[in-house]
Amino acid sequence: MNSDQTKMSKPESVEKLEPLTWTPEKRFQTHPTDMTLVIDQHVFRVHKEILKASSDYFQAMFSSGMQENEKDSITLRLVPFEPFQTILLGFYSGTYLVVDEEIDVFEAIKKWVMKSKASNQNLSVNLMRKLIASSICLKNSEKDLEGVMSLILDESRHFTHEEVLEVLGKRERHEDVFMFWSLLNTTTADGLVDIVKLCQDGQGVKVGTMTDVVERPGYDLGSAFCVHGCCVYLSGGGPSFGKVNWIRKLYKYDLSKILSQWEPIGDLYETRRHHAMIAVGSKLYIFGGFGKFRTKNLKLDCFDTLSGVWEALPATPSHEIKPVATTDQRSIFYMDRTHNVHCFDITSCHWSSFSTPAPARSSLPVAIFAVKQEPGSLMAVLDSANVFTLPS
Repeated sequence: MNSDQTKMSKPESVEKLEPLTWTPEKRFQTHPTDMTLVIDQHVFRVHKEILKASSDYFQAMFSSGMQENEKDSITLRLVPFEPFQTILLGFYSGTYLVVDEEIDVFEAIKKWVMKSKASNQNLSVNLMRKLIASSICLKNSEKDLEGVMSLILDESRHFTHEEVLEVLGKRERHEDVFMFWSLLNTTTADGLVDIVKLCQDGQGVKVGTMTDVVERPGYDLGSAFCVHGCCVYLSGGGPSFGKVNWIRKLYKYDLSKILSQWEPIGDLYETRRHHAMIAVGSKLYIFGGFGKFRTKNLKLDCFDTLSGVWEALPATPSHEIKPVATTDQRSIFYMDRTHNVHCFDITSCHWSSFSTPAPARSSLPVAIFAVKQEPGSLMAVLDSANVFTLPS
């Protein structure tokens, strides 16, 4: 870490989590746990009934006279603790891992098998067949199942998109579309701080609100949003300058949950308005905009959503109001009003800047996106009709 980087103290309102122990949250179960699972010296306090209802593996363990049924503590060796924690969250919440591409599922199964093989705990062929069949929709279940298994067991082979598409069967695809803080004529929403789900018939249905957070909603609250996976994050803002009712907490809205709501995950290190927020992994990067008394804020602050710790990073090269920003998961980019692009490397914690072949200098940047098909490339949109691509 550079010498000019400092660790910020964790806000007092954020609870410190014990890294070696997992216990169901109150919203999952309120009665005491009756089973302890130990994985890689990590402790998971759980309920037998939840495990039995969610997994055939645990159903058999606790219902067929196995000696584990008489114990209140069991050590598991088939899976590392991090994936198992994700599985447990799915058991208790009813929501499971969502991936962008099926190839991620193939790779996850392969890593699990290789991990077990390396630790001399080879998974049975029957278990692997069940795992693949339950995780992936195949065109020809028997033929393609054998083909996928051979690829998984071959340590030297890596899946290609072509191979994945060749074995995948047809499946229904449905994506929900949400709008945040929008007021539509075709919706039942009644405020500027509502979350609206757009239905297939073109109508909008209000599914959430933040009226209990914002004391007096205004036209432009100056808050920042960003999306990572199924979660939408919100930070900062307030109805007007000079007032005491700033939004001082960071909020998360998990779209994968049936009964989702805005959930506070921490306190802002300092108040912000008209800033940008970018999510990379478990971290939120916040920069730009104003602080109290309309002071320009050039700081780059990083919040770890897992530990609740803030980190101060090197300041931005320029000050921007409502910075247009994006990420390729390795770097953070923002474009200033003169169309220069500034890049922050997350690994080296270093800023670099470069000019762009932008058209009319009078046009202001509206948005910038990382182009997934061409790693390292960016697409910029101006407030005129201009759209241009910046190569790697």
